[in-house]
Amino acid sequence: SAWARATVPAAKTAAIYGIFTNNSDLPWVIAELRTEFAGMAMIHRSSLIDGMMKMSTIEILTIAPGKSLTLEPSGLHIMLMGLKSPLKQGDSFNLHITAKNGLKTRAQIKVGSIGQMSAVN
Repeated sequence: SAWARATVPAAKTAAIYGIFTNNSDLPWVIAELRTEFAGMAMIHRSSLIDGMMKMSTIEILTIAPGKSLTLEPSGLHIMLMGLKSPLKQGDSFNLHITAKNGLKTRAQIKVGSIGQMSAVN
């Protein structure tokens, strides 16, 4: 259920949202995120502080065994920086996820509309 919003042609950033579930018996400590569509992918949290929305980088993210983590607008999300091309509605791309213990997985990201606020169906 991972998704991103379409971007305008000149955009250099985008965000990924969705529900990420750890189906293993071990905690997933995220060590690396990457995609072919951006130069960098980082975990960020948006927070309302003194009436202003601010973003901070999350250095360590752990998903406990059997648990899910929800990434959503105005909260926890994966920030793509240095987009190599615009994200277009209807497209999809892979997000490669590497855990600290070296295990790897990937999530297919579906691209929705520019103003979308929930998962792409």
